[in-house]
Amino acid sequence: MNKLIFVLTVVFGQAAFGQEHLVPANDYYSAYQYQHRYYSLVRQRLIGDLNERVVARVIVLPSFEPEYVVTVDSSRKGYFLLYRTFEKSIWYAQNKVVSDSMITDNVLGKVEFRKSISEKLAKLLNVLFFDLASKARYPDFVYETFRGKKTRMISIGTDGTTYNFMAFGSGFGIRCGETWSPKTGSLMDELVKVSDLMVSVAQEGSPESRLQEAAEALHNKIQKDSETIKK
Repeated sequence: MNKLIFVLTVVFGQAAFGQEHLVPANDYYSAYQYQHRYYSLVRQRLIGDLNERVVARVIVLPSFEPEYVVTVDSSRKGYFLLYRTFEKSIWYAQNKVVSDSMITDNVLGKVEFRKSISEKLAKLLNVLFFDLASKARYPDFVYETFRGKKTRMISIGTDGTTYNFMAFGSGFGIRCGETWSPKTGSLMDELVKVSDLMVSVAQEGSPESRLQEAAEALHNKIQKDSETIKK
């Protein structure tokens, strides 16, 4: 009986697996020790003052550029899109100072844009993000032949961008899933493009209709895929 060999394959550029669904996001207990301080600072600086009952939110962590968040939240005046980033990366700032208290908005160079949006769009993004985050799962194993033996292949990304998608559902709490530099044309790539349009609406005042159409198209595609699987 052939022994199953466990092989680690490093893929540069695009991750090979998990392109058609989100994967479970790292939390405090599953993150590596060196990530604890970083995640804590990201939370403090990017989302610390935002509504915890998030309508729809994307936290983006690039390898070589400043982190940013684009979020749909609500106030007494209605729903709005908020885009927040910095001139300097939190990741690099933490490596230059000893005390977290020194990493302030002024030091990082906080940049923020805000734009009111319709209730219809806000609820659509909530449903889209909540449904996808609820279906987050780890990628299936892929097997190949290595030196005549069955091999379990694993894909690990090096430099790229991590996208954390989250939304709040009444009675369920916050659901969260992530994707890493999705391959062009994949379902997760379409989701990232929706988040890019969210930034455009908040930052540049792009037409809300473009975001609405993209979100509706992706949501309809996901529903059709789910119905196909059930059949």
